[in-house]
Amino acid sequence: MELTAPPPAPTLPPGYTLRSFAGETEIEERVAVHRSAFHPSKMTAAKHRRVMHSPSYRSDLDLVIVAPDASLAAYAIVWYDPINFSGLFEPVGVHPDHRRRGLGRAVLGAGLQHLQALGAQRAHVLSWGDDSEGARLYQHTGFVMIDRYRGWKKFFERNTEHESQSAG
Repeated sequence: MELTAPPPAPTLPPGYTLRSFAGETEIEERVAVHRSAFHPSKMTAAKHRRVMHSPSYRSDLDLVIVAPDASLAAYAIVWYDPINFSGLFEPVGVHPDHRRRGLGRAVLGAGLQHLQALGAQRAHVLSWGDDSEGARLYQHTGFVMIDRYRGWKKFFERNTEHESQSAG
């Protein structure tokens, strides 16, 4: 998405608020929301801590939406590349109990505003399919598909004869 015009202001349902992730004090809850949004997920608090220690991680760009009951309902980490003036949303998730309320669009909109304020000229987001819930959300938010990723694998047969010679 090219950031040539101001992104629309995020609109939240009554009682929901948007803010930056509080860090260690709510890491377990953040991981639980991620695991529900991407079930089955192998995300753990330890993995999320590693993300938070990444050199390009910015806590002000780690956004969450809080539900009226004070639980985390949605989130997005926005990664900003100041050399290429671009941003990447990875991951973006909404807890299943809070879907279909515009929270995904709101957290993306807030992230786009942050990116534009930083000087970003474009934003990217990745999706696992052309017709997934995520792809539809990104299209409704103004993103357009520019590429498709195709994974390739090669499997090797185990050479047990070689392994037994190496072990001896």
